[in-house]
Amino acid sequence: MTVTVPDAITEWEAGMFCMSPQGLGLAPATTLTAFKPFFVELALPYAVVRHEAFTLVATVFNYLQQCLRVRVTLVELVELEVLAGTDQGPYTGCVCTDEERTFQWNVRATSLGKMNVTVTAEALNSDKLCSTQMPTMPAQQHVDTETKLLMVQAPKAM
Repeated sequence: MTVTVPDAITEWEAGMFCMSPQGLGLAPATTLTAFKPFFVELALPYAVVRHEAFTLVATVFNYLQQCLRVRVTLVELVELEVLAGTDQGPYTGCVCTDEERTFQWNVRATSLGKMNVTVTAEALNSDKLCSTQMPTMPAQQHVDTETKLLMVQAPKAM
């Protein structure tokens, strides 16, 4: 059975029972630990003023015991302009054991209302060293995506 787990190490206690014409069966409780090997977290203000520049920040966290090489991409939106002089990405970099790495874009919202801002972090298969280690590829999760809602407001009249 596949389920979505939280973006942190989480311990679950699970039990099981079954019923049949012969009676009731109970299994002893067991502990399960679930975690994402790495994930991306997007930091946004709740609201911004249209045409006002702000910094969009994405942080990649690594819970693995090896380094990862990741590519972090801001998904393009017509309503979100990446400002000139800013590397538009995608960014590529290493995130080693129990570390996090921050990536940022200077942007400006060009239209009013609500918009979904999305950032994707993808683990890369690479022969390029991270520090002194060869980066690993997670066994199961290779991509993490986070989408957050951003409210764009009109400038206040003076």
